[in-house]
Amino acid sequence: LSLTDCRNVTMSNCTFQDNNKGFVFNNVSEYTIDGSITVSNASNGYEMNSCGFADIESLASVANGGHGGVVSSARVITMLACAANANTADGMNVTSLSDSLISIETSSNGGQGIEFVSGNDNVLVLAPLANSNTSDGIKLTATSDNCKIIGGNIESNGGYGVNIAASTCDSTIITGNTFASNSTAAANDSGTGTVIRANVG
Repeated sequence: LSLTDCRNVTMSNCTFQDNNKGFVFNNVSEYTIDGSITVSNASNGYEMNSCGFADIESLASVANGGHGGVVSSARVITMLACAANANTADGMNVTSLSDSLISIETSSNGGQGIEFVSGNDNVLVLAPLANSNTSDGIKLTATSDNCKIIGGNIESNGGYGVNIAASTCDSTIITGNTFASNSTAAANDSGTGTVIRANVG
């Protein structure tokens, strides 16, 4: 499914299986996704490019050949009770997302659970379950500012639990999480103005 320049979209109880990509939204706003799944697609499970004002609940992206989900140049997106598991690359790959909330399980992916590539601002990652990913559980690669990782369970990842990889990542807050058995360490902080408080492990 490919949508371009659309508004007021509702997608409910849909399954996208064995395609190249599950669904692609370009310049789509005011949309709702509920109870849908993208599974076993050859490339990314889904892509949301230049999108905004979205309410996404119970979206699962599983066993796709690329990233579970790719979000770029988007704002005001809420994702609740979602999952991105067992994908060949990252669970979620995020660039230039702002003023948004993500609550998602990302487990057993071939890359990071969630990678914030660059240009992200004011993203709340709430109660993430980032477990058993081949690389980091959650990685802020470059120029992601004012992001908050709160109340998660981040365990058994092949790199860091949370990796703030660049000094250009400013004012990250990591609090109230449980870390265990991450191969390299619970966290890496190369950022600026990071606050790490009240975590377990």
